[in-house]
This record gives sequence, C-alpha cells and structure tokens, in this order.
Amino acid sequence: MIFLINGTYELWVAIPILNKSLYTSWKYPYVLTLDTSIFIITILLVMRAVSIIRTSKSFHINLRIILIFQLCQWVQILLARYFLFPYLVGYRFLGDHRKLYHHFWTDSLEETVPIPCVIEEWPLFFGGFLYTHHFASCIFFLFSVSAERAIASFYLSDYEKNTRPYISFIIIFVSMIFSSIYSLIFAFNFFTFLVTSFLIALVTIASISLYVFVYYYNTRVKKVTCNKNGKYTLTRRFQTMENLKSLKMAKYVVTTHAIYVALCEICLLCVYFGVESRYWEIFIYIMDSVVF
Repeated sequence: MIFLINGTYELWVAIPILNKSLYTSWKYPYVLTLDTSIFIITILLVMRAVSIIRTSKSFHINLRIILIFQLCQWVQILLARYFLFPYLVGYRFLGDHRKLYHHFWTDSLEETVPIPCVIEEWPLFFGGFLYTHHFASCIFFLFSVSAERAIASFYLSDYEKNTRPYISFIIIFVSMIFSSIYSLIFAFNFFTFLVTSFLIALVTIASISLYVFVYYYNTRVKKVTCNKNGKYTLTRRFQTMENLKSLKMAKYVVTTHAIYVALCEICLLCVYFGVESRYWEIFIYIMDSVVF
C-alpha cells in the first residue's frame, strides 16, 4: 500500500488492507484460526528442518550455515506480523477513517493513504520493512546457495579439507546488503509494480541458471576425471563427487524455494490486477497465508 507522507513523498508498505475492522467481523475467528494453524505448522517444520540440517553430514558446513540462517530468518515475519497486526485487523485506522484502502500497489493519488509523519506510525513502516526484507532475502537465498556451490567447485582440490567458514558469512553478509537495497527500492517506490515484479523474476532466473551451470560443470568434471584418472588427483575426484551429492540434495531446497517465490509472485499479481474485482479480499487472504 502506498502512503503519502505529509503530501511530499511516497512510501510503500507490504500491507494489503487498511481501515477494515476485521476483529468485529464474523470472518475474524476463521482468519485467526488459519493464522494460528499456519504459525504452529511452520514453526514445527522450521525447528525440524534446522535439526536435520544441523546434524546432517550431507551438506558442507558453509552450506549448512546458509540454510539454517535462512530458516531462522522466518522470525522476521513474526516480528513483522506483531508490528502490523493492529493495522491489519482494524485496531488502528489511518488516512480517511471512513474509507477502506485495499490497493496493494497503486499509481492513483486518490488511493494513497495520507499520513502526516513517519515517526508517529513507525511500527507500520518498521514492520513493513521486515516483511519486505524477508521476502527479498528469500529471493537472494537461491543465489546464495548457488554461489556457495560455485565456490566449492572453484576450490575443488581442498574445499572439504579446508572448510573456510568465512565464505558462508561473506555470502550471508552480501545477501543481506542486497536484500536491504531491494527492500528500500520497494519502500521508496522507485519503480512501478510490474518493473519490480520483473526484477524479482530476473534475480530468481539468474539464481536458478547459476545453480544449473554449477551442476552441469561438476557433472562434466566428473566424466573427465573418470576417463582420465591419471590427470586428476584422488582429492579432486572426491571433491567433485561431494559437490554433486550436495548439489543433488540442494536441488530440493532450490526447487522448493523457487516454487515459494513463484507462488508469492503469482499472489502479488493476483492482488494487483484483481483489486477491482469482487474476489480482491480472497486474493489478499491467500497471499497473506502463502507469505506467512
């Protein structure tokens, strides 16, 4: 939703509805039950996944650190929900209190929400930034996994023996920087919705392309090492096999994350283009459930 700050500049917050007293509606118990169920299921899945990855020897320690860090970032969504909750359920009204705002992204000045100052509504903008940052980090997570496997391919001779834990921290740091930049681009509404959606798709495609390239590169190296045993050391052949094993395991992680990002993108497009249809509220609840 676009907010017009003191009539001078615009800020975007990932909140799909405003000024709707949801807590007085007959739908509220069902929405609350759905949210609670999703929360419990998700936290159990996250805890289980972290436990499996932490104890698994199938992944290199750098890849394990990246995977666990990304799973733990789900806490961002919880914090974002905490700060956005009063606005989502209608405890707090903004702009024209008689008007229901449900334009997730708009170019119309009439559909923007006028507020006098950012500081007065800091929970809204802070929660919105956390929400957007988590989604951006999901996009760059695909690239992080592919980059880590690309580095493993570069250090074929001793990557297993010399773990280089700083690599995972550098990848995470760079990923957080780019996620923050993306979040600020979203927040300050630098581009139109369609351009922003294109950038999301572009990063996702680039990440998957890098993963595919690394996978086929290691497959090719494996074939060469098997055909010319004398030319390559045992360590290099072993590392290639380990890379392929990790890549095959990571394939499910990359695929799942790519599907998640694609679903979020589809939901965003449905909310954007369906804003004037009679199904706009259904699109909003579906998007909220998918992202959460």
